[in-house]
Amino acid sequence: MIGIKIYYRIIASLSTILLIASCNSPLQKKVGSEKNNLRNISSRFDTIKTVINNNDSTLSLLSIISKDTADIVDYREDKYSSPIILKQILQFYINKSLTISFTIPIKEVLKKTISKTSLTALETPIYEICLSESLNETYFYIIKGSDYCNGSECPEFIGIYSMLGKKIYEGISTQMDKRELDQMLRKFELQLNNENECTPIEIFK
Repeated sequence: MIGIKIYYRIIASLSTILLIASCNSPLQKKVGSEKNNLRNISSRFDTIKTVINNNDSTLSLLSIISKDTADIVDYREDKYSSPIILKQILQFYINKSLTISFTIPIKEVLKKTISKTSLTALETPIYEICLSESLNETYFYIIKGSDYCNGSECPEFIGIYSMLGKKIYEGISTQMDKRELDQMLRKFELQLNNENECTPIEIFK
């Protein structure tokens, strides 16, 4: 897995600098305080990149995360309390050229943090991206997400895509029509949980 952290910088425009310079000291302190707050906010977020390759084809998953810690109710969930995954984007490449990019259609939920604030986060964030070869020797990407709970009622996300990024299937385990999934697997001669290679998103504490 390739992890890349992108840090955002707050850069004042020339006009803002001139405006501050022309103002008195109290206003300068106020503007300076606001800039520091923005800088503190941006430092709480990261973008982590996870990659899996298949010859000249590449799938990249961008995970936008908050460094805040969730206010958990069960000690067994502690390792999933930080960071909080806010958004995830899939990028498909052929010969290092981007063919398509899109946000994964996963339900958003509010998560409370230990500081008693709320963040809009993904209910079933992707935790693993895989490469799977069908029985007719065609390769597909399979991505998996989870709500980090146990039991049949725990929602899990499954996404299956071609090397070019064409959607083959997307669904939530607690909402999917199993017949539709079975038909798709038979059509493309695919087997779930029989992947050739998987790359986990190792961002949890």
